Amino acid sequence: MTVVIPPLGEQRAIAEVLGGLDDKIESNRRANRLCTEIAESAFQAALWDGGVPWETAWPEQALGEVLDVIETGGRPRGGVAGITSGFPSIGAESIVEVGHFDFGKTKFVPVAYFDTMTRGHVEDETSCCTRTVVDRARSSRTFRWLGRVSRSQDALSTSTVYRLRVAPPFSQDFLYFWLRSSRLTEEMRRRGTGVAIPGLNSTNVKALPVIIPDRTRLSTFKPSPSRL
Repeated sequence: MTVVIPPLGEQRAIAEVLGGLDDKIESNRRANRLCTEIAESAFQAALWDGGVPWETAWPEQALGEVLDVIETGGRPRGGVAGITSGFPSIGAESIVEVGHFDFGKTKFVPVAYFDTMTRGHVEDETSCCTRTVVDRARSSRTFRWLGRVSRSQDALSTSTVYRLRVAPPFSQDFLYFWLRSSRLTEEMRRRGTGVAIPGLNSTNVKALPVIIPDRTRLSTFKPSPSRL
């Protein structure tokens, strides 16, 4: 094999640029994780009443009773191998953590298929997607979220991703951080079914508990699409 090697000066210039970009990416991820931790702490503080743990301090309902939308998307029969254009097909494999989407794993569904689907459209800034599979090796990542940024970024979720929308007076912020809580992580793990890759069917998702704080506490979590 013949390999073309740039002059040493060009190699160093390329490495300097790429190294700077790598540093910036890692800096953004650290800042993202820190912001998430701060937001989670604020969420817990807003629900703490000074007595029993906040996760069990309030009346409860089944999650299905407060959801307006719970649905998954899909992919064409035969899969999406070889399809290089159309609308992104959002699978849990691409959603690493909050604000970290692996574009290297993005797959696509044809425009015609996208237009025939009446569910699973990740097209609203307040959409909330969760990973259906309870991953034993990475249990802290059982909840995956994706928000739409612009109209040009319409996408379709796969059958492994739930799109959830909560009804008022709850907000998507409240739903998001509740599903990230340690209690719900354990509930998802416990309710997961299947042997090879445990997962949550829609019945189990609807049966997940959700706390019902008083209106004063709930007013802290106002709907805020621009931040989602």
